[in-house]
Amino acid sequence: MTKSHMVLTALAALAASGCTAPNSGGYGGGIGPVQAAKGPSTCFLARDVNNFNTRDRQTVYVSTRQGYVFRLDTPPGCFDAATQSVALEPFGSAGARICVGDRVRVAVGRFSSPPMRCIANVSGPIRDSAASGLPSRQD
Repeated sequence: MTKSHMVLTALAALAASGCTAPNSGGYGGGIGPVQAAKGPSTCFLARDVNNFNTRDRQTVYVSTRQGYVFRLDTPPGCFDAATQSVALEPFGSAGARICVGDRVRVAVGRFSSPPMRCIANVSGPIRDSAASGLPSRQD
């Protein structure tokens, strides 16, 4: 077995195990197992989002069933007073988890116009319920 073949085999094994490298501040990263054990949840599933609050034309806060609140920042004009719903979908990965530092697709439902799609950057969890307008979990 050549050295390059052994490296590819090792990378394939890591990918199959679901391990992700710590996020270095770029997009699309995840959290490592050691980081996940240190604090509140930094990942969530889109289906766990149960509430949202738009703060301005480019920021929305979403809360999850687990009680965590995450901030989503988009280009200006993604949200407005007619925003009726938001639906999230992972962007650029095959996994279902959405983690802090990831980008996510946001489908924005509006009262009297067609839905809009935006790409958002995920940050959080947010502890300041006054900033988000949503109750948040306090660990």
